[in-house]
Amino acid sequence: LQAVKDVAVRFIRGEGGLPGRPQDQVGLIGLAGVPRLEVPPTLDHEFLLARLEETAADEGVDGTAVGDALGLAVAHLVEARPADE
Repeated sequence: LQAVKDVAVRFIRGEGGLPGRPQDQVGLIGLAGVPRLEVPPTLDHEFLLARLEETAADEGVDGTAVGDALGLAVAHLVEARPADE
């Protein structure tokens, strides 16, 4: 989990040779039994990164269907899309 967090921080902020996502809305989906929206797509990357840092592995959970998590993410991306698109 910590390795994923580290890569996400570098991806969002633009560290370690990555360009960063300063103009992109980024959200956070938690995977634990069932997917759950932790942070909706936002430009407030510092808030998102703070929530990411607080994220912990849930003990004793059987996992999440990745397809369900992707479906939840897509649904929230559609909602976050600018009205002019």
